[in-house]
Parts: sequence; structure tokens; C-alpha cells
Amino acid sequence: MKDRIIIITIFSLLLSCGFSPINQKNQKPLTFIKIEITGEKEVVFDLEKKLRLQVNEKDDQGYILKAQVFQSTETSATDGRGIATEENLKLNFTFQVFDKNNIVVYQDNLFKDKKISIGDNMNNNQQVRNSEKRILLDGLVDIINFRLRANLN
Repeated sequence: MKDRIIIITIFSLLLSCGFSPINQKNQKPLTFIKIEITGEKEVVFDLEKKLRLQVNEKDDQGYILKAQVFQSTETSATDGRGIATEENLKLNFTFQVFDKNNIVVYQDNLFKDKKISIGDNMNNNQQVRNSEKRILLDGLVDIINFRLRANLN
């Protein structure tokens, strides 16, 4: 009986402690005057679409985002014949955020990587690469959005 009372008390204290991970009441929306992302055309297009950043050229409190996104693959394992059996796929996102006076207010370099198995079928290998690249990009977008909101609000 004592154990139940202690557990209920601890549980109720945790629920009513008032903790919130992000103070959403005082959070202003992030707007950008201009966004410039360079890199592989397909990756840049997907990244811009998934980031969903607000662009308003007339906002006097907006930021300027300049970024580069790079994709690379390197062989990480080979079989006895010297043929690649595993690759390391890596997405690297380097960016700087400027205020309206062109002063850097935040910069970062983020990356996600994944080891993927490849075989003799070239078409299947490309499909696997594209699928894994989309998954890496989704993870990278989550990190980018979090870092921007945490450092610019």
C-alpha cells in the first residue's frame, strides 16, 4: 500500500511540475528575407521543400540563410574479388544565418551518414541509395529546424 502511495505521489509531482521543452508562448515565427542553398540540384530541391521555411522579403526582422549541401559516397567494404559490397552514404549541410545587416548570427555544419549494402544489380543499388538519401534528408531536416529555432529565438 505504501508503495502505491509513493508511486502515485511521484507520478503526480512529475505531471504537474510545469516543464515544457520549448516555451511556445514567447516563440516568434522564423522568417527569412532570402534563402540561398547550393549543391546537387535534386538534393537542394528536396531540402527546400522539406524545410518549409517562411520567406518574406519585406520583413525587417528577417534573416538571410546561405547554405551548401553535399552528398558523398565511399566504399566501406569489398568482397574477395575487390567488388564493393558496402558503401557509406553521407549528407553534409553547412550553413550561415545572417541578420539584415549581413552579420553572421549563427552558423553550423551538420551531417548524417548511413552504411548501405550494395550488390551486383546496379538498378537496385541506385534505388537503395535514393531511398536511404531521402531518409537521411528527413533526419537532417529535423536537426536543421531544431537548431534554427533553438538558436534564433
